[in-house]
Amino acid sequence: MEEVEHHPQDSSGARQSKQKTLCGGFAEDRAVNQTEYSNTGRKLQRVIRKYDMVGYGEEIAKEYTKSGKHRKSLRELEEEINTKILDRATRDAPHITREEYEDCISRLCSDERTLTEKKLDNLELNGSEILGDMLTHETVRGYLMHHQNTVADVERANPDDEAQLVENLEHRAVMVITDALERQYDRGNLPADPEVEINIPADCPKCGATIGVTEYLRLKTCPNCLFGTDSAQQL
Repeated sequence: MEEVEHHPQDSSGARQSKQKTLCGGFAEDRAVNQTEYSNTGRKLQRVIRKYDMVGYGEEIAKEYTKSGKHRKSLRELEEEINTKILDRATRDAPHITREEYEDCISRLCSDERTLTEKKLDNLELNGSEILGDMLTHETVRGYLMHHQNTVADVERANPDDEAQLVENLEHRAVMVITDALERQYDRGNLPADPEVEINIPADCPKCGATIGVTEYLRLKTCPNCLFGTDSAQQL
């Protein structure tokens, strides 16, 4: 029996350290070797067992290796799996209304990923546990490679996919910082709860302009060099 099956019993300490690191629980467990746990997909293997998703591993492997437009990307699978986790976690909570459930799904799947531990706790759910079980697309990739022997023909092969990865990291960083500020504001340690924005910058090696990394990737060049303006510096 794999030691990963014991992780749900690690309870408060491991889950707390995991949940606080990246977007309310999307980061891997600090109590385990983080890189190994994520890259080999052991976390997804544990989640499949925990939520009794019999046959789901084989199902997503098929979806990932379909051809053309029928193939689901790693990020689509990530969203699908995390939605299933939320669905299973709320299934036995009759006090949650359809509107509240749909609001949680909308927050989970939005670009900003505004589903937070506090939001779930306010619904009398275990926000730390639910978000702690959710996955990144890298964990999905690791699971497919190491547990399903599956690799798609195209994996994050273009700049748009890389830009989306950077954008996801920005959103998650915003959520971590926003949660921290919210907690301190609620405890009376801050006079206000400010809005947080993150746009990771880079300096163009050609013209020296400060540009957004995601814009640079999507345009496949520096916008200042492309359009001949200084607008790229307005981040």
